[in-house]
Amino acid sequence: MALIHKGEAVVPKQYNPAAGGQQIVVPQTFAQPFMGGESEVVAELRELRQEVTQLREQNKTLFLEGQRLRLRGVRTQERTEELVAMQGTTA
Repeated sequence: MALIHKGEAVVPKQYNPAAGGQQIVVPQTFAQPFMGGESEVVAELRELRQEVTQLREQNKTLFLEGQRLRLRGVRTQERTEELVAMQGTTA
């Protein structure tokens, strides 16, 4: 039985050079995955950040428009109730 902590891994003996297993050679392309392609990743992140900013602005605009419409509905209902009440007192 073993106690494994977060971030630790269990390596089978056959792949563990410290335990007499064979050593695995990692190809250079996997050892440095971002070499040469870093600028594309950075550009994509910048585009995504810009898109998120635009979506937040659109969300804010839509939220405020919804608030305005709700307020208009409340005012219309209040005015309708006032008019109904006035008709009841004049009849």
